[in-house]
Amino acid sequence: MADIRKVAIIGAGGFLGTNLVRLLKPRVGEVVCYGRRCIFPDAFEGVPWVTGDMADPAIGDVVANCDVVIHLASTSNPATADRNISADADANLVGTLRLLD
Repeated sequence: MADIRKVAIIGAGGFLGTNLVRLLKPRVGEVVCYGRRCIFPDAFEGVPWVTGDMADPAIGDVVANCDVVIHLASTSNPATADRNISADADANLVGTLRLLD
């Protein structure tokens, strides 16, 4: 990982993202995190956090100039997804396509 200078973690606030931040902080030059909420704020000490969701245009600024982007963001409640499939697809699929654009 020596040649990876900047990593963005999208959807960093949950269990997986938090542990990934802990793993990457000492190994890469810079980690920047993006998500709707930060559940374990102590793990992010010294790591920039940007609050937003996949529909927010600010996500483009977060991933700019990153060597690696790790995308962990998704809706996490199957019952909610089943009740409103189009909203779930918009949050997960369309949001990811915006990120790639």
